[in-house]
Amino acid sequence: MIAFSPDNAPYVSLQLGSLWFTSLDYETRVTSLNQSQMACSATNVCTIVIAGQDPGVANWLDTAGFNQGLLFMRWQGLRGMPEETHWPRAKKITLSDLSHYSDDKVPRITPDARREQIRGRMLGAQRRFGG
Repeated sequence: MIAFSPDNAPYVSLQLGSLWFTSLDYETRVTSLNQSQMACSATNVCTIVIAGQDPGVANWLDTAGFNQGLLFMRWQGLRGMPEETHWPRAKKITLSDLSHYSDDKVPRITPDARREQIRGRMLGAQRRFGG
């Protein structure tokens, strides 16, 4: 689990990649999220869960079967250094530990909403690459 605040950056993104610095399947899996795709708390804290199976949370990054890889985080247009309290913090937890977090901190998502999210990703990739 990774928590951070986008602070004053107009664009933030997270993307999972292989050890060879290649993108994972971003068309049919949720392997990347940008600021407009994230559900953040009322206090502007974004909590991302990285897991090999869908934990039912909005900000899930799918490892796509990989048990090792890289996480790329990008802040674009940041004006000055963010406060240290806004820097990314990672914590390894079990999926059962997610139940200890409130829906405000780790927003939930329904299976239907997840299917719609992936459908939107597929359409976006098709528009981008003309497929």
